[in-house]
Amino acid sequence: MKKLNLFFVALALIITSCTEDGDPIPQISGDIVGIWDMVDYTYTGQTVTTAQGQTLKSDFTGEAYNMNYTITFEENPNNLISMGSFSLKLTTTTLGQTSTQNIDNIEGLVTGTWEMVNGEIITNANGDQGKMKIEELTESSLVLSIAEKQDLSQSGVSIIADIDAVLFFERQ
Repeated sequence: MKKLNLFFVALALIITSCTEDGDPIPQISGDIVGIWDMVDYTYTGQTVTTAQGQTLKSDFTGEAYNMNYTITFEENPNNLISMGSFSLKLTTTTLGQTSTQNIDNIEGLVTGTWEMVNGEIITNANGDQGKMKIEELTESSLVLSIAEKQDLSQSGVSIIADIDAVLFFERQ
């Protein structure tokens, strides 16, 4: 479970992510360059764990709170800096049983580069490439979505997580 929680932290820090191909290009009426404050972050998904021939599925949702997290897009060069902290409320349902866990004061500093291509932000940070679909970009608001499949397998146990996340930002 600890490794899964660390994965959600990495996701929140926008280190690795991908989007589905074939999605329409959004209408972009603003410039992404600037400092953006995270005002909401939600995700849903499922993990499928297989060990010794047994498979267990878990559904989860996550919501950010106590957000003091920013992402900065600089131009010439196209540098990306995200920093600050937030907390997450993680709700997991497995075999009909629901549990909730709060992960407080997740801090992060990510630096890298970015480029905008066909309605996506492609990032290179900490040696990883990520993609985030731009759902909305105006002069005051930025909405990004991430769809990711992650292999968290270890020690002979297969753990596959499918995650859909939406991040909401307001210009500072």
